[in-house]
Amino acid sequence: MATGEGWLEIIWDGVDSVQVDVQPRREANASYYISFGAFVCLGRLFTMGLVFLGAIHWYNVRKHKAGATSAEASMTEDQKKYVAAVKCWSGMKPLPKPEARWRVKVFDFVVTNVFEAIMLLLVLLNMVKKGFFLASCLIDNSVTT
Repeated sequence: MATGEGWLEIIWDGVDSVQVDVQPRREANASYYISFGAFVCLGRLFTMGLVFLGAIHWYNVRKHKAGATSAEASMTEDQKKYVAAVKCWSGMKPLPKPEARWRVKVFDFVVTNVFEAIMLLLVLLNMVKKGFFLASCLIDNSVTT
């Protein structure tokens, strides 16, 4: 009942109970609502507390075993490598401009927001085109079958 599954039927049966071998009466023991409510609330709080305490304990043990900072304690080796690579890349200098004049113009255009917007538009148009192609294929297959 503390898990929250099927608790309504149990509460209704308990509140309707009178005595052993006696036909149940509707809400014969209305005071049972309070005891059932307290049991459900305390049972859920207890189990939730156990779960959170277990998770916190596991995290602290792992953090202590790794001897790492709080952020690195729960990272896998691949995640640690990725963070190190991002830190390395973030310290890199920007790309130098090319020497040739036509390459400078292309370079200046490619690093603008206009180029980003054009590329985004092209990707979206490609998705729409593929969507229409897929829809036409599905329509053609449904007609012939």
